[in-house]
Amino acid sequence: MATSSFNTVFKMPKKALREIAKNIDKPVVRFKLSEKDKESLATSGERFQKWLDSNKS
Repeated sequence: MATSSFNTVFKMPKKALREIAKNIDKPVVRFKLSEKDKESLATSGERFQKWLDSNKS
């Protein structure tokens, strides 16, 4: 598909699409989480919901 078609479909500037295309095969930065951080992420939604509920006025 031509760049102009992508530009129309995704409403993205051609420059941004070119940057995406240039970086498509480059490795992605990855990182490891500790068990503590994994647990924190796993329960973050629940904690946020409790915070929202406690701040309803």
